[in-house]
Amino acid sequence: MAQLEERAREKDEMESTAQMKEALEKLMEQHHEQHQRQLAELRNEIADKQHRIEELSEYADSEFGI
Repeated sequence: MAQLEERAREKDEMESTAQMKEALEKLMEQHHEQHQRQLAELRNEIADKQHRIEELSEYADSEFGI
């Protein structure tokens, strides 16, 4: 009887561990996706600012000969 209880307890622990692992993997995936979105937004912001700098540099060159 004690062996059956021990086996049941081990099975429950394994199931709990598997559920915890699955939850952690899901959280890691969500974090990764959020990080990728943030990186994409920052890359777009950098590209926009670089384009604006180029426009202003061209304007300064044409207007002021700088």
